[in-house]
Amino acid sequence: GEKVALTSLWRKRRVLLCFLRHAGCRFCHKQWAALCELEQVMAKHDTTLIGITLGTVSQAKALEVMPGNRGSLYVVEDRNRAPVAYELMHLTRARSFKDIVPEDADTLQAAALAQGFGDKPHFE
Repeated sequence: GEKVALTSLWRKRRVLLCFLRHAGCRFCHKQWAALCELEQVMAKHDTTLIGITLGTVSQAKALEVMPGNRGSLYVVEDRNRAPVAYELMHLTRARSFKDIVPEDADTLQAAALAQGFGDKPHFE
């Protein structure tokens, strides 16, 4: 894909900007689907849905063709450059996996799978 300056995504329009952890993550797929369901509300407020995600272009394309997708996805392929995008928005990373895992993670994982949101391979 072509390179895009992050700030250009909202320079001339109102956006709902969502940072997704990884294009292959079932929870990211579920979050993206939920945001896409807000299309009518966003249209009423002249707002465009934009997602920024880590992963590969092919993973992002698979997420983009999900039924009901109403947004535009941008992927940060170079993991070494990912911190730049996240730091620009003052987002922090967890120090360990325990910092971000909810107590009911097993239940949440099973529910996401039951709803059809599965993990995709991280590497091709």
